[in-house]
Amino acid sequence: MFTRLPAAICLSAIVPALLVAQQPVEVSPAADKVLTPFVQQIESAKAVTAELKTNEQVYSEGQVVFTTKTDYIAASALPNKLALRVQGDDVNVAIVSDGKTLNMLLTENAYVQKDSPAAIADILDEQGVPQGPIIDSLLAMTIPGKNVREKLLSGLKSVELVSASEKGNEEGESQASTLKLLRPDGSFILLTLSNDKPIKPVAMEVDMTEMIKANNPQVARTPGFKFVVEV
Repeated sequence: MFTRLPAAICLSAIVPALLVAQQPVEVSPAADKVLTPFVQQIESAKAVTAELKTNEQVYSEGQVVFTTKTDYIAASALPNKLALRVQGDDVNVAIVSDGKTLNMLLTENAYVQKDSPAAIADILDEQGVPQGPIIDSLLAMTIPGKNVREKLLSGLKSVELVSASEKGNEEGESQASTLKLLRPDGSFILLTLSNDKPIKPVAMEVDMTEMIKANNPQVARTPGFKFVVEV
C-alpha cells in the first residue's frame, strides 16, 4: 500500500539540492537562444504578474493514487511591492507588501505584520515564505531585477532545448520552445515558452520522482512510483 506523501514534500522538496555548493550550470547554445530573451524581458519589466494552477499527481504501479491541486498567484513591482498567494489542499499562504507594510498569513493561526523590507529579494528571504521547485520557478519568472537569470538557474545542473516548433500551426497559434531544467538530484522542469512577443510561459511540468525516491526509502521501494506536477 502506498503511503501519502507529507505536504511539505511538495513545497520544500528541492531544498536539499540547494544545500549543495552551486556548480556552473551547463546551458546549451540552443537553450540559451530561447532563455536569454525571456530573462531580458523580465529584467526590463517594472512590474510582473503570474497565475499558475497545478495538478500534483502521485503514481504507484502506473496508476494515479492521489491528486492534489494548488493555485499560485503572484504580482510584483519594484522596488519592494509584492503580492503572493499559495492556496491548495495542504497549504494556505498569503504575503503582501505595499511598499510600506509587510503582511504575512502563514497559517490560519499565524499572522505577521512588520515594515516592508527595502527590496523584493529581502521579502523572499523572510521566514515562512514557501519554497520548492514550483514556487522557486514562479518567483524567478515574476520578480523583475538584474538577477533574474541567476534566480532561474539557481540549483540547476543543466538547461537543454528539448523541442522547438519552426512555425505556427494552421490555426495561427504561435510557435513555442520547451526547455528542460535539470537539477543534480535528478528532478527536472519542462518549461514551454512562446516564441512571440511578449514571451510567455505556456506550460510547465515538474518531475520530482528521482529526488523523492532518493530521500525516502519507503517511497523508493514502491513499484512504479512517480511524482509529477502539471502546471
